Parts: sequence; C-alpha cells; structure tokens
Amino acid sequence: MSLLDLLGEKISNYKPKGRVAIIDEYPIIYHILSPDVFSDHRFPPIANHFAGKCGYNSFYVSEAIPEKFRLPILAHEFYEYREPYDTSQRRHRHHEAIKHEVRFARELGILPEYLEYRLELYRRLIKYCESKGENATNEKEDFRIFKAIRRRMC
Repeated sequence: MSLLDLLGEKISNYKPKGRVAIIDEYPIIYHILSPDVFSDHRFPPIANHFAGKCGYNSFYVSEAIPEKFRLPILAHEFYEYREPYDTSQRRHRHHEAIKHEVRFARELGILPEYLEYRLELYRRLIKYCESKGENATNEKEDFRIFKAIRRRMC
C-alpha cells in the first residue's frame, strides 16, 4: 500500500474542520490534521509535516507544520494541483509550485527561516528514504533547489 493510499484510508473517517485561505485571490478550503492521523507505523516519522490535496479545491496541512509556514505550503499545493495533469508533467508542476511557495514566504517576511525549515524536512526525508533503501532522487533535487534559493539570498 502506498503512502497516499494509507493516508486516504486514515483520513476517510476523519472529520476535520474546514478553513479558508486566499491564494492569489483564489479561495481554498484547507483542513488541519491532527498528528494522530499520521501515527501509523507505516508512515515515515516525518509524515506529520506533510500537506496535500484531499478533494476539489480542498487541501490539508498537518498540525505539526508551524502556523506561520502553512500559507506558503498551501500555495505550493494549490499551484501544483490546481489543474489535472499527467505524470509526465509532475516535476515541472512541482518546480513551478516551489516558485510560488518561495514567493509567499518572501512576501510574508519569513523566507530565511522558512528555507531552513524546508531544508531540515528534506534532510530528514532523504535520510529516511535512504534508510529504507528507497530512491530519494526527487527529494534530493528539491533539497538542491531550496539550498540554491538560500544561497542566492546571501
């Protein structure tokens, strides 16, 4: 069972309260999930920092994600998933979403600490993938992108 299937199974009976955020004039609904949703031993330890799409114009963020970082992360999810696409476009859409995520963090005045937060998450995710013998190519690429952004700031 994939992590996405497992997450779907775990939240199917979970009834979070929807909230509204505005992403570049687009209202979206998001839910804050309790870390309990991610407590299953099949999730990686870092899963309680995940965010994603859970329906049409509906997203989730983990309660473990610091509140000041939630809007940039929601912007990332919105721009990555706002329109359907096939898997051949995944990395391109993901990279475009990172640009919007970083823009939001910059506009909120939290970019330096936000980048440190994201880099630490990727360090932990890469370490977890490698400990399981899994390919961490995409995670390493994302780590390099955030690191390059941080380097350009200095």
